[in-house]
Amino acid sequence: MSRKPSNPKPEHPEAGREPVRAVILVEQASARRDIARSLSQAGVECSQVQDQTQAMKLVRESRIDVVVMDGPTAKAGATPRGKFAFPAAHKITAATHGTGVVLVLENPSLEDAVNAMQSGVADLIPATTTAPELATRVLAAAGRSSTSRQRWDERERRAERLRKLCKGLSVARHELTRQISSLCTNLTGAYQELADQISLVSLASEFNSAIRQELDLESLLRVGVEAMLTRTGPTNVAVFLPSANGDFSLGAYVNYDRTKEGAESLMDHLCAAVAPRFEGVEGLVHMPTPDAVRDELGEAADWIDDCSVIAFSCRQEGECLAVFLLFRAATTPFRDTLLPSLRLMAELFGRQLARVIHIHHRHLPKNKWGQPGDPFGGADDIDLAA
Repeated sequence: MSRKPSNPKPEHPEAGREPVRAVILVEQASARRDIARSLSQAGVECSQVQDQTQAMKLVRESRIDVVVMDGPTAKAGATPRGKFAFPAAHKITAATHGTGVVLVLENPSLEDAVNAMQSGVADLIPATTTAPELATRVLAAAGRSSTSRQRWDERERRAERLRKLCKGLSVARHELTRQISSLCTNLTGAYQELADQISLVSLASEFNSAIRQELDLESLLRVGVEAMLTRTGPTNVAVFLPSANGDFSLGAYVNYDRTKEGAESLMDHLCAAVAPRFEGVEGLVHMPTPDAVRDELGEAADWIDDCSVIAFSCRQEGECLAVFLLFRAATTPFRDTLLPSLRLMAELFGRQLARVIHIHHRHLPKNKWGQPGDPFGGADDIDLAA
């Protein structure tokens, strides 16, 4: 039976794998060459340097698996080896990931072993170690360094994937926040729209109940105007009724901020110049500013050209039954939110007004409504002016 050699030859790196790279940082040139020779025979690519600066430059700029270094010889007058070797080893291991340090010392002690572990040294080898064993231990240290580097690279890859995932999650979170904000805005708008619709339904029921029981024109005008004033607040209101000859007469008037002396002239002007302009207009006309009033009415804007105005006609079956003018100082303009309520009230008031007229004229043909002798045909029969 053959005996195994006591110092087996170190195995060369496997085919296809990158060779082990080592930096030899040894004080004596002859020692550097000896170590480099023995490692080269084991397939290690060696770079020889004589100071720490050169070693650090190589370690930082290229992939170095292991740094083989020694300490000053412990002899009389020599610098204590630990003063150089251990801090240098620690600096190399701290500056890189995956670079091991093999420290070669003369007769290493237990204290040296402790210092080596604290400095991150991969292996502490006595200077008397044979060349093949030195190569074997350097290759082993390089293998551990390679494994450590692979683990570090894997951690970095995982960390990078995690950073990308976190970035993606952050983008998704911002998008989700934006969508939720948009949804909340839409829900708020929908809720407000629903609340407005409910408010209009309630108004329709309340207003219709109030005017449906009024079958007298004077009472109907009074109740309708009072209900509108509860919505608008203090406001001048004038209601004009058309006659069969095409003119308008004043049906009702509530004075809020006009002088009594000028009220009669104002009503005459509105009745003759303003009311006819809205006889054929469907819907509500909002003139919030004096400029809007002048643009809409032109020269007819006299007397109310300093006001905010709302005008609408109550119509049924294509015919105008009444024209309403609401006006007050431009310093307190009508809000846009008021318009849906007034539009609804105008429609309901027009229906009831048509019903009242039909009841009081049912003994006359329709083409006779509003003729002389008709109790609804003249302005003198109805006067709610304040």
